[in-house]
Amino acid sequence: MSEKIAAARRGSGGIVLIDGRPGLGKTRMLEEAAAMAARHGLRVRVGANLPDEQTIYMGALTEVLFDEPKPLFDRSARGSLETRPEQRFLLLEQIEALLERAALDAPLLLGFDDMQWSDSGCRAAIRTLPRALGGLPILFVLAFRGSDLSPELRDAFVGLERLGAVRLTLEPLNSAAVTEIIRDVLGAKPDAALLELVNGAHGSPFLITELLYGLIEDGLIRTDSRQAQLVEARLPARVHSTMRDRLHRLSPQARQTAQVASILGGRFSFSWLAAMLDQPPSTLLGPVDELVSVDLLMTRVDGQLAFRHELLREAVLDTLPGTTRRALQRQAADVLMDKGAPPLEVAGLLTASAERGDQAAVAAMLRAVEQLGSDDPGAAADLGQRALELAPPDDPNRGSLVARTALLLYAADRTAEGQAFASSALGAALTAEEEAQIRLSIAQMYTLDADIRVAHGRDALDLSDVSVDMRARHLAWLSHILLGAGRVEDARELMEQAQPVIDSANDHWASFRMVVATATLDFVDGRYASALAHLQHAARLPDPANNRRLDPAIEVLRNDVLASTDRLDEALQAAGERLQAATRDRQSYAVRAWEQYRGRRLLQLARLADAAAALEGTIEDDSASLTVRGADAPALVALGRIALHTGETRLTDICRAIATTMLDAGPPEVRRQAAWLLMLQALAVSDATTVADTLDLLGDDARASVLPQIRYDPLDEPQLVRVALAIGAEHLADGAVEAAEHRHALNPGVGSLAAAAAHARGLRTGDIVELANATALFEQTTPRPMARASALEDLGRAHLQAQQRDEAIAALGTALELYAASGATWDEGRVRGRLRELGVRRRLASSTRSTEGWSGLTTAEVTVVELVSQGLTNREVATQMFLSPHTVSMHLRHAFTKLGINSRVELARIVVAHQQPD
Repeated sequence: MSEKIAAARRGSGGIVLIDGRPGLGKTRMLEEAAAMAARHGLRVRVGANLPDEQTIYMGALTEVLFDEPKPLFDRSARGSLETRPEQRFLLLEQIEALLERAALDAPLLLGFDDMQWSDSGCRAAIRTLPRALGGLPILFVLAFRGSDLSPELRDAFVGLERLGAVRLTLEPLNSAAVTEIIRDVLGAKPDAALLELVNGAHGSPFLITELLYGLIEDGLIRTDSRQAQLVEARLPARVHSTMRDRLHRLSPQARQTAQVASILGGRFSFSWLAAMLDQPPSTLLGPVDELVSVDLLMTRVDGQLAFRHELLREAVLDTLPGTTRRALQRQAADVLMDKGAPPLEVAGLLTASAERGDQAAVAAMLRAVEQLGSDDPGAAADLGQRALELAPPDDPNRGSLVARTALLLYAADRTAEGQAFASSALGAALTAEEEAQIRLSIAQMYTLDADIRVAHGRDALDLSDVSVDMRARHLAWLSHILLGAGRVEDARELMEQAQPVIDSANDHWASFRMVVATATLDFVDGRYASALAHLQHAARLPDPANNRRLDPAIEVLRNDVLASTDRLDEALQAAGERLQAATRDRQSYAVRAWEQYRGRRLLQLARLADAAAALEGTIEDDSASLTVRGADAPALVALGRIALHTGETRLTDICRAIATTMLDAGPPEVRRQAAWLLMLQALAVSDATTVADTLDLLGDDARASVLPQIRYDPLDEPQLVRVALAIGAEHLADGAVEAAEHRHALNPGVGSLAAAAAHARGLRTGDIVELANATALFEQTTPRPMARASALEDLGRAHLQAQQRDEAIAALGTALELYAASGATWDEGRVRGRLRELGVRRRLASSTRSTEGWSGLTTAEVTVVELVSQGLTNREVATQMFLSPHTVSMHLRHAFTKLGINSRVELARIVVAHQQPD
C-alpha cells in the first residue's frame, strides 16, 4: 500500500482491491490506508456501501464526492450533474471530469468499503473511472467480500486487475499476529492459556477484539508489566451469550433503542430514532450513550449513528420476531416518508413489510419505481413486481405498475421474464391502445434483439380496437426494425401493405418513419440518389412535437450515403459536427453513435490510428459475455479491420471473441457483420477452412447476402471475391462481381464504385487490364488509399503470374508506399516480403518511423499530449480539438503506451524536453 501511495505522490494512479471474509479487517485496512495517505499529503475521501442503500444510485460515490463533512467538491456542483434517465453515461463523464480536475490539483485516494453491496451506479463507476482516469494521481482502494460478489462485479474486478490493480486477499491471522493484537489491546504479552483461548476466534480480528474486551469486562484477565494472564478459561458473557442475552444485560430503554435502530439500517439520524420511539430526542441521550459504551453503536464523522459492525446490526435484528420486525419496518417507512425521505430510500422497508391491500405502500413503491427505473431497471422491476403482489385488482396504480414493470424487465435485459410478464399482464391491466403503446416502446429499445422487437410490433398489430394512428406507427416502425435486422424482403413486403394505412392515418411520426424506411431501402438497393431525395423529403415533414430526436435518423443514413458516393471528407466533417452537437447537448447515445461513424470514416480515409482512437473505447472488452449491441456491429467490424491492418494481435483476439459470440445469435444483419469480420481475419492468415466454416454457419442468411446490407462498405465486393476464391466458391465470386457492377450501373458517376467493379472483375478473371484500370480509377476519383493499395497489390500478383517482374515490382512498390503512409504495418510487412522475394529492398521514411517514443506519435496524439501537458482536462482538450472526451482519452492512452509512461507528470517532462531547442 505504501508503494501505491508513493506512486500517487509522484503523479501515477493505482488500484488496490482488498478481499476478505467478514471480520478479517477489510475496513480497518482501508482506514489505515486512508490515514497513511493523508499523512503523505493526499486528499483522502472514503465512503461505504450499505446493504439497505443499494437502491440509491451512486450512493457511496456521491457521499465521497459531495456529502462528507469536507466534501471533495462544492455541493453546488452536484446540482449541475446530469440526472435524466437516458444520461447515465453522461453523468459518469461529468464525474470523471470533476475528478480529473481535482487530481490535477493534488493526488487523491478514493476508498470504498463493502463493494459487494454497491448499487448499479457505483458498479458502473468502478468499471469506468479507473480506466478513464489512468495516468492521473488517483489511488482507488476497494474493499469487498469476494465470496458475495455478483458476476458483474467479479468481472469488473478482473478487468481492473488487467489494468494493473493489486489484489490483497486477507486470510485469518496467524498465531504471531494474534499475539500482537493481544499486546496492543492489553499492553502485555499473553500467557499460554490466554493465547490458546484467543486462538479460538479463528484469526478474525473482529472476533478477537470482541473476545478481549469481553474478558476485560468480566474481569477474566490479570495483567502486570510483563504478562497478561487468563484468570479463568471461559468465554466472556458478551461472546458466549447470544445477542438476545447481551441485550438483556442492558437497560430496557437501551435494549429497545438498539432493536429499533437495527430496523433503520446501517446508518441513521438521531431524529429518525426519536420519531420511531415517539420520544423527545433528549430522552434518548442515556440509552444511546449506553449503546456506545458497550460498543454496539458509534457516532460517524457526519454526525449520524451506526452500528460498530454490520454483523452486530444483523445479530440485533435477528432478536426480533418476524411479525414484530415487519411491523417496525412498516412503521419506519412511514416515519422516513414523514421526515421527507425520498420513496426510493424507504422502498426496501416497504418491500419487506407491506401486506396485500396496502394502497399507501403501493403508491409509494410506484414512486420509487419511477425514481429508480432510469438508474437500476432490474431493481426497479423487482420492486414493481412486489408492488403488484400487494396491489388489489381495483388499485388505481395497477395499470401504471404493469406498464412500467414490463418496460423495466426488458430494460434490465431480463428478456424471458419480460416476454412472460407482457403476455400475462398487459392485456389484463391495460386497454388495447395502452398495450399497443407499451409494445411500441419495447419495440423501440435498440438494446433488445430485433426478433423480440418485431414480435411486439406484430402482437400490437394483432390487437383489436387499436386506433389507425397507433397501427400506422407500428407498421412504420416494424418496417424500420426489419430493415435494420437485415430482413430486407420482409420489410419490402410490409412497406407495400403499410403505406395505405399510413396515408389514411395522417400521423406525422409514422409518415416520417416510413419515408426514412423508404430511403433506407433505396440505400440497401444501391439507389443512392433516390435515398438522398427521400431523406430531403423527410427533413421537410412537419414535426408536431418539435422533437429533434427525429433528425438523427436522417443524418445517420445521409452520412452512409455520402460515404458511399465518394464524399468522404464531407461525411467525416458531418460526423464530427454531429459528435460535437451531441456532446454539447448531453446526448450520450448520440455521442457513442457519432463517435463510431467518425471512426468508420477515418478508416475509409486510411487514418488508422485516429480511427482506432475513436472506435476502441466504444466496444467493451471486459464484459462477461463479450457482446455488443446490434447497432455497434459495424464499429466492431471496423475496429477488427484496423487491428488486421496494424497487426494488433490483442485487439484482433478481442474482436474475434466478440464476433464469435454475435455469430451464435442475433438477426441476419448482425450475424453477417460478425461472419464478415471472422472471414476477413481467417483470410488474413490464409485459413481457408475457417473461412468456409464461417460461411456455413451463416446458413440461410448467406443466401440473401454474405456481406452486411445496412451499414456496409460499398467497396467490399473485391474482398468478397478474394474470400470466395480462397474456398473455391466460384458462384459466390460471380455474385460479388455482379453486385459490384449493378451498384456501379445505378450510380455511374461514383468513381469508387467503378473502381470496385473493375477490381472485382479483375480478381475474378485474373485480368491484368481490369486490375490496372481499377488502380487508375482509384487514383483518379476516390480518396481511398487503402482500397487503391489493395488493388495495386492484386495487380502486382497478377503481373508476377504473367512473369512480368518489373511491372510487378512497380505495382507492389506503390502499394507499399500507400500502406506505410496509412500505418498499415501488417499489410506493409506482407508486401515488403513479396518484394524481398523478388530481390528488392525498399527503405521508406514513413515505414521506418518508429512506433514507439515521441516519433511514433500521430499528429492527433502530439496535439493531445501537448494540450494535456499544459494542464487541460480531457474535456477541455476535446473542446479545442472538436473531439469527444472519450477519443481524447484513447489518444492519451495510446501516447502513454508509446512513450512508456503511466502518469501525466512524466508526460509533462517529456513534452518540455521535446520542446527545448537542441
